[in-house]
Amino acid sequence: MINNNAAHITNHNQTAIVGLIVAAIIVFFYGIYLLINPMVNIEWSTETELDTYGFNLLREEAEKSSSASKINPQMIIARGSPIDGATYQYIDRDVLAGAFYTYHLQEVLLSNETEIIETIDVYVKYRGLMEIGVALVLFALAIYLSQQHKKSH
Repeated sequence: MINNNAAHITNHNQTAIVGLIVAAIIVFFYGIYLLINPMVNIEWSTETELDTYGFNLLREEAEKSSSASKINPQMIIARGSPIDGATYQYIDRDVLAGAFYTYHLQEVLLSNETEIIETIDVYVKYRGLMEIGVALVLFALAIYLSQQHKKSH
C-alpha cells in the first residue's frame, strides 16, 4: 500500500512539473509576441452623425514633427445616423514601442469636406515584459520542484 501511494505522488509531481513547464513556455512566447508586436487601439464614439460619410485617422510621430499621414487604407464608413451615433475601433500596428505619436480623427462629410474632430497624444508602452517575467518564475518553480523530487528519491 505504501509503495502504491508513493508511486501515485511521484506521478502527480512529475505531471505538475511538466504542466508548469508547458505553462511557462506558452506564457513566455506570448510575452515575446506582445513585445515584438506593439499596437495602439484607437476607439471613438459619436452621439449623432449628420452628413457624415466616414472617418480617417491621421498619425504623426512626435519626434519627427512631420505632417500627419492617413493610416487607415480605406475610409472608415460611418455607421451612425442623425439620431444615433456609433462606436468605432481601429488598431494601428505600424508603431514602435517606446515612441510617442499624435493621432487626429478626421471626419469626412458627404460634401467631401474634412474636419479634425479630435486629437490625442499616445505613448506606445512596452508590452509582454510581465508575461516573460511570469514565465521565468514558472520555469524556476519547475526546476525547484524537480530538484526536490530528485532529493526525495
